[in-house]
Amino acid sequence: MKFIFISLFFSLSCSACSTLNKVEFITPQSKEVFTTKISDEVEISFNEGGKFISFKITISEKVLIDLPGAKERASSRALNKAKDTLSNYIDNSDKEKYFELILQTLVVVKKVENQKIPKILSNDIKNKKDYILESLYLDRATYFRENQVVNIIARSSNKFEKVSNKLKKIFE
Repeated sequence: MKFIFISLFFSLSCSACSTLNKVEFITPQSKEVFTTKISDEVEISFNEGGKFISFKITISEKVLIDLPGAKERASSRALNKAKDTLSNYIDNSDKEKYFELILQTLVVVKKVENQKIPKILSNDIKNKKDYILESLYLDRATYFRENQVVNIIARSSNKFEKVSNKLKKIFE
């Protein structure tokens, strides 16, 4: 009887620790994080040192037929469009209009007028372009039956967030 009680206690305590939701991830970020909306589709997050943190891309795609497979294909096409949009932004990130948007965010949020931050950010995302495009993943897809449109939110982020998301999917 004692053996059964001990084994039952051990198995319950192991199963209580097996879910990822009970684990708190601590990300060391000593700098403030800013988010700038570049266009209706693209948002970029970066820290006050000008280092890239993440991208968020929102894309809509028409669903041709109201079937589950067609919705998946539309989501896939939208993700490819998101990659193209992101690649285009990264290639043109050193343009003055993008610098102004980032500077406006810094001035409004923290009253920082450092002209170097947009340039540092542009260089950072250009250096990490391949990694950023590779790490782009489908975060959420929403189907609107009335319009026959799939809206997706794709994200590209740092390695820690990518690993965290994979672990959450494994333990769900």
